[in-house]
Amino acid sequence: MLPTFDSDRCIGCLQCVQVCPMGVLGKGEDNRPATLPRRRCIGCMHCAAVCPRQAVQFEGLTQAQLYQAPPENPVENLIRARRSVRRFKTQLPERTVIQWALDGAAYAPSGKNVHANRWSVLWGRSATDKVTEMVLDICRRTGEAPELPKLYGYGTNLITCNAPCVILGWSPDDCLNPVVDTAVAMTTVELLLQSAGLSTCWGGYLNQIANHNDELRRALGVPEGCHLRCALMVGYPDRETYRNIPYRPQAAVTWLEDSDL
Repeated sequence: MLPTFDSDRCIGCLQCVQVCPMGVLGKGEDNRPATLPRRRCIGCMHCAAVCPRQAVQFEGLTQAQLYQAPPENPVENLIRARRSVRRFKTQLPERTVIQWALDGAAYAPSGKNVHANRWSVLWGRSATDKVTEMVLDICRRTGEAPELPKLYGYGTNLITCNAPCVILGWSPDDCLNPVVDTAVAMTTVELLLQSAGLSTCWGGYLNQIANHNDELRRALGVPEGCHLRCALMVGYPDRETYRNIPYRPQAAVTWLEDSDL
């Protein structure tokens, strides 16, 4: 699934190029966006979400399907309008807002009401940059995720995205539902932060590498017998303004009635 562009609508602002997480889009000869060969589109539709003129198109989708009207329900609108941001300002969020969101996670569902998840917060660019360098060093020494140092050399930091704040959710290995409970709690944190005007992105690489390296895991405040479950980058977006709610397919549902069982 590759995007195309309505030449009558496109103004050549190239915001779609800037937000494409996979590098699928680049600047064409006419200074308009163009798709690049041998790059894989994941269908996130960030390009459509950011386009100020709704010029991005995808085959098989009408304009009304691709650019949906915002829902009237504020909770539904918050969920549908949420986007992963990978370019952050250096400005730190208010610590009280982060604490407020983490306190709110106590109201997320938890198996047997255990709520075993715990939190560490990388606070400030000096802290997140230091962790980025630690991860890059691990990658260079071990060969894990070799794409990270390569992309970093091109100016793309997929470890912390240069965010000024990264929230780390961890839990003991022997607790009930350690992965699911922490992920549900972090999702609650994310939605609360989004409602407060902050932007977020889940840090899969940081989570993966921390759980393969004891030294990094300890540096992140995760003790023995525990693992990092998820990482969330947080901050104010830098030149990423998502105006549109792009297409998502209807849920694939199997309805089971008594006669089906």
